[in-house]
Amino acid sequence: MILFKTNQITVLLSRAGHYLSLLVALLFLGSCEVDEIPENDVTRPSFVFYISGPGVNVNLTDEMDYSDLVLKLARGGEYSFVFIASDAGAMAYMHIGVPVGGFDFFDLEPENIDFHDNLSYKYLALYGDRNDPRRSLIMTGDFISQETTSTESSIQLYMYDFGTNISRQNVKVRWVDQDPGIERRLKSE
Repeated sequence: MILFKTNQITVLLSRAGHYLSLLVALLFLGSCEVDEIPENDVTRPSFVFYISGPGVNVNLTDEMDYSDLVLKLARGGEYSFVFIASDAGAMAYMHIGVPVGGFDFFDLEPENIDFHDNLSYKYLALYGDRNDPRRSLIMTGDFISQETTSTESSIQLYMYDFGTNISRQNVKVRWVDQDPGIERRLKSE
């Protein structure tokens, strides 16, 4: 396991791919303090969701087209992730929503991640602090892709800043026994 410390943020990464781009993102975005939360913030937050493990080693961003993308995860495969949500006016909240029973999380950072769920989704949430505003919220960890009765669902990435500008993305997920990776579906005519 490799440990990077940047602006009092500890990011744990256990895979070799994309270290340089993540380090640059952490140095650039970091959790830099914001002097003052702007009164009129009209810019939506941006995000990077990095995931690596069997068959997968990819940075997903808010600028990508997700309409035909499917993340194929190996059942029982161990994956690492880094989720960074950023906004120049300071981040208020971010979460990852995953299907109940589909993911077993461990080694999560920071320690103040809040867990809650409903009948179908489990949420890992991180809150910003209006009294100590930061440009970015960063969540890292590992998970095991569990055996599930569902063959396809989605990971929900959701975030908003203190100006209540929202960004969200659903990433389609399919659990597979063979050939994990990223799939682009052909659009039907």
